Amino acid sequence: MPNTVIVIGGGVAGLTAAHELVERGFIVHVYERRLLFGGKAASSNASNGFPCEHGFRFFPGWYRHLPHTLERIPYRTKSVADNLVRANESLFVHTEQDPIPALLRFPRNLRDLATLAGFPDHLFRVGLTAADLAFFFRKLALFAASSEPDRVKHFEGVSWWDFMEADSRSEPFRAYLVDGITRNTVAANAKLASAYTIATVALRTLLDTARPDLPVDRVLNGPTNEVWIKPWEDFLTEQGVIFYRDAELESIEVEGRKLKGVSFLHGGIECRRLTARVEALRCLQNWQAARGNGAAAQKSPGKQPAEREAAAKEAAKVVEQCRKAWVAANQELESLGESATDGSETSVERDEAQQALSAALKRSQKASGLVSADYYVFALPVEQMAYYVQRSEMLQRKDPKLKHVIALSNHVEWMSGIQFYLTEDLKLTPGHIDCLDSEWALTAISQTQFWSEVDLRDRGTWQYRGRVKSILSVDISAWNVAGHKHNKEAFSCTRQEIAEEVWDQLQRSLNRKGKAPVLRNEFLLDYTASQRPVLPESSYHLDDQIVDRFDRKKQAFYKRYESVHFSAEAVAERARSKPGDAGLPTLFAHGKRLQMNVEPLLVNRVNTLAIRPTAKTELQNMFLAADYVWTHTNLATMEGANEAARRAVNEILTVSGSRQPPCRIWTFALAADLVANLVRFANGAGMVKGGLAVQAAATSLAGAWANTASRAISAFVSKTPRRDE
Repeated sequence: MPNTVIVIGGGVAGLTAAHELVERGFIVHVYERRLLFGGKAASSNASNGFPCEHGFRFFPGWYRHLPHTLERIPYRTKSVADNLVRANESLFVHTEQDPIPALLRFPRNLRDLATLAGFPDHLFRVGLTAADLAFFFRKLALFAASSEPDRVKHFEGVSWWDFMEADSRSEPFRAYLVDGITRNTVAANAKLASAYTIATVALRTLLDTARPDLPVDRVLNGPTNEVWIKPWEDFLTEQGVIFYRDAELESIEVEGRKLKGVSFLHGGIECRRLTARVEALRCLQNWQAARGNGAAAQKSPGKQPAEREAAAKEAAKVVEQCRKAWVAANQELESLGESATDGSETSVERDEAQQALSAALKRSQKASGLVSADYYVFALPVEQMAYYVQRSEMLQRKDPKLKHVIALSNHVEWMSGIQFYLTEDLKLTPGHIDCLDSEWALTAISQTQFWSEVDLRDRGTWQYRGRVKSILSVDISAWNVAGHKHNKEAFSCTRQEIAEEVWDQLQRSLNRKGKAPVLRNEFLLDYTASQRPVLPESSYHLDDQIVDRFDRKKQAFYKRYESVHFSAEAVAERARSKPGDAGLPTLFAHGKRLQMNVEPLLVNRVNTLAIRPTAKTELQNMFLAADYVWTHTNLATMEGANEAARRAVNEILTVSGSRQPPCRIWTFALAADLVANLVRFANGAGMVKGGLAVQAAATSLAGAWANTASRAISAFVSKTPRRDE
C-alpha cells in the first residue's frame, strides 16, 4: 500500500513537493487556503478583466532546480520550460541622468556591441570610478577565494554595508553598488542584509555571465497561472494528486513523536466570495439606479435652470458614490481570486448569488475533522508557519528548534507589485527597468512584449475590451521610505495614493526635460485630462495582499497574521522603549488607516542563517518545505522554495525506506576560472576607462549583464596596461 502525504500549502514549494512525491508513487493530498494555487507567484484577473499579479516573475540564469521542474510539466505539445523567453537588455534609469542600457546576452550584432562598449562610459558618467570597480571586485574576490565554511564563519555576521566599507566610499558607490544591489533586487536593507547572502548571489550572477550559452534573465511568455501554474495543477491532477481549495489549516495534533493528524476549515473563502459578489451586484444595481435618477433630474419639468443644475450636481455626487462602492466591492472579489462584475449582470444573477450564499453559509466554517496521513509537508510561508508554531506548545516541546521559525518571521520585508494598464504599446526596453534612485526602489517590466501566448484584444471586461495595448508591472521594494509626491511612506498611503506615487516616480525616472515624455498620463486606461484623480481606478491594480490594516471587514480573516511586522527594526525599537511589549501592531485600534501586507518576503539579515530550520523536524513524520528552510539557494525565491521541497521529499524517501531515486540537488560550486577573473579584475588589471576589461567587469557587476568575463577577454586583460588606483 503506497504511503500517503498531506501537503499544506499550494505555492511553488507545495506543488513541487506534490510533483516529486507523486512521481515516486506516493498518494498526495494538497490543501490550499486560497482559491488559486501558486502562492506569491500566482496571477489572476483585475476588476477590469486584465491580468494582474503579486509582482512580476523572472528567472535568473543561476536557477537550476526550478527549470528542471518546468521541463517536466507538459504544456500543449511542449513543456512549461519552453514558455521561458530571454530578456535581452535591461535599462537603469536615474532622475538626473540619461538611461543606461545594459546588454543581457553575448553580443550578436553591431548594436549589441555598441551597447556593451558604451556601458562603462555610462557608469563613469554617474560618478563611479575605476577605483570603485576595482575595490568592488577585490571584495568579491576575497569572498570567492574563501572556502564555504569560512564564508559562513566570516561573512554571515557582517552586513553587506560593512563588508563593502560603504561609510568610507563615495556616494555613487553606495547608491549603485551597495544600496542598489540589495534594495532594488531582494528588498533588503544593505545595513542589515547578510554579506554572505548578497555576495553569494552576486557571484552566481557573475558565473552566469561567463557562459555565452546560458540565459542571464528569463521571463514567462504569458501570465504565470495561465502558462505555468494551471498546466502544472492539471498535470498533477492527471498523475493522481488530489487538490483541496479554500481549506485553511485549523489545528495540528501531536501524538508521541509524530503528528496524529491535522484539521482544516472549509468554505470560508467561498462564503466571503459569495458575500462580496452579492454586495458588488447590489452596488451595481444602486449605481444603475442612480444614473437613471440623475438623468431624470436633469429633465425635471417645472424647475428653473438653476434648480435643475443643482439637482444634477447632487445626482452626479450620488452616482459617483455608488460607482466607488461598486469598485470597492469588485476589489474585494479580486482579493479572493474571483473575477469582478463587469456591469452587464442582472437582478436575476444577484438573486442566484444570494441563494448560493445562503446555502454556503449553512455548510461553511465547519472543521473537517482530523485528517491523517503517513507524512505531512508544511509548505507555508514563514509568517504563517510561525503562527501555528507559536500557538502550539506541544510542537515547541517536541521540537524546540521550531521556535526559530517564530524568530525568522520577524525578518520579513515588503516587496509587492502594482500593474498599470496602458492604451499604447509601450516596450521601453526588452527587459527589466531599474529605477536606481526612486524613493520606493522601483523595478518594472513592460510585460506584454514577451506575451506571445496572450492576445490582449480578447481580454478585459466589455467596456475595456480591445483598449489595453500593454501592461507595465512594477515591484515596490521600499515601503518604509517617504515618497516624492505625497511625502508619505507607502504603507501609510491609500491604494490610490500608492498608485499616484509610483506613477510619479516612474515618470520622473523615465521622462527628460526637453525630450518627448516616455510615460504620459494619456497612456493610462480611462484617462481624461479634465478628470480627477489623474489615475483612474481602472488604470491600475495593486497587489491583493496589500490590505487596510484597520479595515474591519477583513480583520477577522487577517487576524492570524497580526504577528507579521512591517520592520524588525521597528519591533526592536518598540521593545526597547516599552519593555515587556511584544511589539505587535494594535489591530483593533482607531486612527490612521495603514496598509498591511499578508504576503511579506523573508530577507536574509545578518546572523539569521543559523536559525533557519532544515526540512526534517524532530517529529518523525513532519517536514518543512518553504523558502525559509535551509538550502544552498539561501534566498527567498521560487528557486529556494523548489529546492526546499526537494529536500523535504528526500527526507521522506529516507524515513519511509523508499527505493525511489532522490530528488536532484544542485550545490552552486564556484568555478575556478571565475575566481581567477575576479582576482584579475580586483588587482586593477586593465582598468582603463573605455577598455574591454572595464566593460567586462562593469557589465558583470550590474546584476545580469552579458557574458564578457570569458577566457578570451581574460587573455586580453593580461595584455592591457595597468593603471594604479
